[in-house]
Amino acid sequence: MEAKILEQNENKTIGYKEVRAILNFEKAIPSANEVKKQVASLMKTKEENVHINKISPRYGMSSAEVSARVYDKAETIGKTTKLGKKALEKMQKAKDAAAQANAQAQQAAAQPAPAETTK
Repeated sequence: MEAKILEQNENKTIGYKEVRAILNFEKAIPSANEVKKQVASLMKTKEENVHINKISPRYGMSSAEVSARVYDKAETIGKTTKLGKKALEKMQKAKDAAAQANAQAQQAAAQPAPAETTK
């Protein structure tokens, strides 16, 4: 799969870039996750910062036009874009996992190290 950026507009107020790209593929139309990975690699950012708006395949050709937004921070996506139920649940699970890992790290740091005994 090969991709090329056609147009890129930056919105500094909200913190994202609107990207239009052309995607050339060999077999079936790529999934949204595959397109997300490709756009993230083109823009040199994390996949979680990319939101795919639209994938428009070209009739009779093995290419598609992609419309996406690349955000500075992943937290901004939910504030500026209407997300579906599954996407919101996924974001909430990621937040919960990060909070739990942070709590475990703080708890481990608060516990004193066991003293070594010598014989």
